[in-house]
Amino acid sequence: MVKILFILLQLTWGFLQSLLGFIVFLFNLKSKHHLYKGCIVSYWPRRAGLSLGLFLFIPRVNPQLGERILKHEYGHSIQSMYLGPFYLFYVGIPSLIWNMMTRVNRNKKERYYKFWVEAWADELGKVEEII
Repeated sequence: MVKILFILLQLTWGFLQSLLGFIVFLFNLKSKHHLYKGCIVSYWPRRAGLSLGLFLFIPRVNPQLGERILKHEYGHSIQSMYLGPFYLFYVGIPSLIWNMMTRVNRNKKERYYKFWVEAWADELGKVEEII
């Protein structure tokens, strides 16, 4: 029942990001996919994770790090459910900008998950400490 409500909210309240996620999913049809707590997970050939509503895109990394990224991206999916159409502006865009900034400035890499949208995603996704 909880998964059905989660999916329903993502397809209505979180429609915009789920639609964008579906479009990205179509470009990654050849990737490996599975379900995780109501989300469709794709292992894509990028270096970073991405969460768009019902769709989670996880980089192909070692299983331990992959599990951490999966939980983190699922946390973003919960943020999407909470914020609906405001998700992209309050979480998605700041997260994307923060990700790009930490890639350019390696000194900030250790603080990546302390940024408020990332810390909140970790909390919602029940991520353990950084490995």
